Amino acid sequence: MEMTGALRRRTWRVGGGVRTVYEVEVRTAERVGERDEAGAAGPVGPSTAERKGQER
Repeated sequence: MEMTGALRRRTWRVGGGVRTVYEVEVRTAERVGERDEAGAAGPVGPSTAERKGQER
């Protein structure tokens, strides 16, 4: 997978301690290849650019 987006850390005080949460915000995601039995990556389908304009 190839993704763009942001990793966010949010921290706040609760009672006598601190809480922290991590959030992953993905803007785009694209499957870029699969591994064959030898471990080599290969294409699995059309890229995002090739699918542009197609609705699912």
